[in-house]
Amino acid sequence: MIGLDALLQLLTNFIEDMPVGVMLLDKSGTLIGFNKKQEKNSRIKREVVLNKNIAEVFPSLIQQGVEQPLARLLENQEPFELFLDQYKPQYYDRIMVLWIKGLPIKHASSSYFILYLQLFEEYESLAAHILNASPTAIVVCDSSRHIVIFNKAAEIIFGYGEDNVLGEKIDCLFPEENKTDIHTILNTYNTWEGELTGQHASSRHFAIRLNYSKISNQKKTTIAFLFIIWDITERKIIEQNLVHAEKLALLGKLAGELAHQLNNPMVGVINLTELLLSKEHDPQKQDLIKLINRAGSECREVVNNILTFSRKNISDINFGTKYCDVNEILKNTTIEVNSFLRLKQIKLLEQYHPSLPKLYGDANALKHAFLNIIMNSIEAIPGDGEIIITTSLQPKKSIEILIQDTGCGIIPENLARIFEPFFTTKNSPNTGLGLSISQRIIFEHGGLINIESTPQKGTRFLITFSVGDKYE
Repeated sequence: MIGLDALLQLLTNFIEDMPVGVMLLDKSGTLIGFNKKQEKNSRIKREVVLNKNIAEVFPSLIQQGVEQPLARLLENQEPFELFLDQYKPQYYDRIMVLWIKGLPIKHASSSYFILYLQLFEEYESLAAHILNASPTAIVVCDSSRHIVIFNKAAEIIFGYGEDNVLGEKIDCLFPEENKTDIHTILNTYNTWEGELTGQHASSRHFAIRLNYSKISNQKKTTIAFLFIIWDITERKIIEQNLVHAEKLALLGKLAGELAHQLNNPMVGVINLTELLLSKEHDPQKQDLIKLINRAGSECREVVNNILTFSRKNISDINFGTKYCDVNEILKNTTIEVNSFLRLKQIKLLEQYHPSLPKLYGDANALKHAFLNIIMNSIEAIPGDGEIIITTSLQPKKSIEILIQDTGCGIIPENLARIFEPFFTTKNSPNTGLGLSISQRIIFEHGGLINIESTPQKGTRFLITFSVGDKYE
């Protein structure tokens, strides 16, 4: 004979994935089992109801015609089956049809009882299909602000499965700093539209546009709140890129003229010091000449960066345009920074997608862009940190490159200016053009670059290239 504990475990496993709601009761009416479908039907987590009496947890169910049949089941092991055509569920405001069936499960030392429940609503299936077919995220919460509808587009935007958020407060979709705003909107307005920050299941924050409406019944009582949500991250990045592009055009023209004036004299200084080194044998004087040569080389590098920055199009650099392997470009770039990584004891982790499509563009220009970003990460890590480089292939033939570090991070007021030409937070001699040049190269290749940073924790650069039909 199977033991009592083993029987309970067997029953729990058996009911878990059934397509109808199922509850297990002991002879006192205490809930000892509660499957996933019943969690979804009742909009309540099993942890809240287990080991409580069914009359305490679902008084509405008991009062709407189930009390007597349930009592006979528990006392006399008498099965029952009912249809309630005007059933009002316990935890949300709808009139539905409920089918419920109760059966005894006999055991030598005790008795268990199983309740099957299925809710039906006219046009419910059609409405669900329409909601899930919408490309726009739709979220509905009840009058107590618990989520009761969460369509497929919302799952994609926020990263949660429907089962993870149903019954949760609407607050879970927003970061802490936006929760006061949400409560103000719900308490103050019948309708509202504007931009806020959403919070992904991974804790990542992203820009959203929210259209909100309060839903009331004929008695003007609020019964639900409707949220229509768009992820506007890409639009924000494009807007930022356009603003930066205008700045680049203006500053580039000025910088180019200045760089041309400086370039020729600087080349002369470097050539002269190299000539002096070949003729001077005094070690002390050689050290001084080398110091001048090194300073001149650094100045020429600054001038070359400004010249690169000032060009109208990246294609003017004449690196050549062809199909190139993004993984291979990144691998070659990391080889160039190996000495810096070893010097600062920084660990480099590389995770490359094995079958990325090739990107149409300038391999050397892209390498220059990636190098600036990786060097920025290296400089941000005081020592003994980590840099992770990941490539992935996203839907709609989109290549994503993620470069993240465990460095000092960037404070919010500096983050907003990070791609501005000549803006730098470093104490070292730095032009502040590296990330501006990287952004421009990526932009000229039809890509987008987004940055997220948390002070004292690190920074993430996300680069996206939509290859479309331009791939091999």
